[in-house]
Amino acid sequence: MVAARTALPHAVRFQEERQVADLVPAMNLDTFTVSLSIRHPSIDPREITRALGFEPQHSWKAGDARRTAQGRLLDGTYHESYWTSEFRELDASLRGVVETEAVLLQAVVQLRRSQPFFSRLQSEGATVELLVEVVGGSELAFTLSPQLISMLARSGFSVVLKVHGEAQAAERRKAG
Repeated sequence: MVAARTALPHAVRFQEERQVADLVPAMNLDTFTVSLSIRHPSIDPREITRALGFEPQHSWKAGDARRTAQGRLLDGTYHESYWTSEFRELDASLRGVVETEAVLLQAVVQLRRSQPFFSRLQSEGATVELLVEVVGGSELAFTLSPQLISMLARSGFSVVLKVHGEAQAAERRKAG
């Protein structure tokens, strides 16, 4: 981490570390979530948890028996390992009303410390995605600043945008 930070010019490092909330306008926090999802050919999800330092909402290992969200056994086994966690803890400057891009930017900044780990996973065939899920509403504006696009490109993360209607959101909440 120290070597990567010192390799960045001071101006770039300052821009990435300044208050994320200063970069984007406001949006109601209850209408979206941002999650990190990792798919890997065979890694033990516990290794991902140790490397990142936070717990997944869902995970399984390649070869494990398949299960429903409620834990009921299904036929077959998982073909790949999977790990996902939602970004719930927000920087104090982001509490209350924030923009989707602010949470994405904070997630990328938080995950930069694990860039060597992500690079290793990607070299082993993993995909790393930041998933933005938006609930309800018929109008959607999704803007990514040049700074965030640059950071995402350097990280190797994909961004996935899913929009759910209110009925879909209620079903997802029931499923857990």
